[in-house]
Amino acid sequence: MLTWAIAAALSCTPPQIDPAATVGVAELMSLRDISGLSLSPDETRAVFQVQQADVERDDYRSAWCLVDFATGNIRQLSDGGTIAMPVLAGLGRRTGMWMTLQPRWSSDGRAVAMLVRRDGRTTLQTCELRRMRCRLFMTSGDIGDLVWSGDGRGILFTSTPSDAERAAARSDEGDLGYRFDDRFDVFHAPFPLRGFETNRDVRYIDVLAGRERTANAQEIERFQTYRRSPISTTMGAGRSATLFASAPVTRPAFLSGRDVRDFIRLGRDGAAWTEPSSPDAAGSAPPLTLFASHESRDVRCGAPECEGYIVELAARDETSVLFVRREGWGLSRHGMYLWDIDTNTVRPLIVTDDVIRVCAPRRTDAICLHEGPTRPRRIVSVDYASGAVRTLVDTKPDLDLQEDDLSLRCGVHQHGLILDHFGDAGVKAREETILLRRI
Repeated sequence: MLTWAIAAALSCTPPQIDPAATVGVAELMSLRDISGLSLSPDETRAVFQVQQADVERDDYRSAWCLVDFATGNIRQLSDGGTIAMPVLAGLGRRTGMWMTLQPRWSSDGRAVAMLVRRDGRTTLQTCELRRMRCRLFMTSGDIGDLVWSGDGRGILFTSTPSDAERAAARSDEGDLGYRFDDRFDVFHAPFPLRGFETNRDVRYIDVLAGRERTANAQEIERFQTYRRSPISTTMGAGRSATLFASAPVTRPAFLSGRDVRDFIRLGRDGAAWTEPSSPDAAGSAPPLTLFASHESRDVRCGAPECEGYIVELAARDETSVLFVRREGWGLSRHGMYLWDIDTNTVRPLIVTDDVIRVCAPRRTDAICLHEGPTRPRRIVSVDYASGAVRTLVDTKPDLDLQEDDLSLRCGVHQHGLILDHFGDAGVKAREETILLRRI
């Protein structure tokens, strides 16, 4: 089934309103978030998703947007739908995170493909940017990942059973009685959660004709090389953002046998990656060291900045890597660095108490998501020469908060406790806030 996508109900540009005198629950609920930042092949435009809570519907809503960096013009592509929460592999239950798979541009930059939510399902949508028209493909199940075919005429994708299909499968089994086995998680549900989320075969859909078929062997190989994990979060999991954004999943053969925690490709044959700094390091997130394959040899980054909690990698070109590292007190700071592999030198670009992640390198700057304790997430440019941060897209410019607002001091700047004091009748008598300051 093929339909035209409807216009988005959520605007890509914020409404023009006067700043609130005080910040309360209503103001916090109205904050607009940004996710799914994806740079065009010519680096002049980007697609991103705006997200906002819908209090009246007790739900969330989103819109896919296109920004032209030269003009600053922001245009609306389509409605992104409600919140899409991925199913945790092996657990069979929703994560509670907003799944925003980074949109995929066609190689010529004329079209972009993304995921949208329609009628409780996660489906595929392509947008032709010259005519600003979007097309919706209603495939079976929930799409988990997608890749453009080599000729740009089709989309390769996989899907998992939709919520309705999963519920029907559980109901069919329940008619005969569930077998109590390792599919159960009694802390979350009185029925089996696992066993219904198995990925399906790789499929191919012709974008022009709308015809769907099973992918052939060559197409499956392309999908496995360039696909990504089905979860994309703007701040990433604790270990790496690129695993949830643009890094391919099938790593090069020369990395086999190594404890690789994250990797990106450099050109056709190279790669940069991280692995534990010490072979004795244990745990899911040990300190990491940055490596690269250059001119058929492995290069270990010799700068001290290349060791620690490296959370993001991006290729500026075949010989330089942009990376983000968490550092400082409680790993509360984010540092952005540029590694020149030829000279094995590192140039610091910016170190900040704010969160700066999901960066796409360009020739002279990087396009990133940036947020602070008193400023919602926005799209910025970080200049390589000066480290200057320039706002490109701001979803809430009318929000004017001061860092001495006690109610908003949290996370990277302040840590604290809120103690509720209750009387004999169980009624809360007073509230006490205790701040823990950095020293």
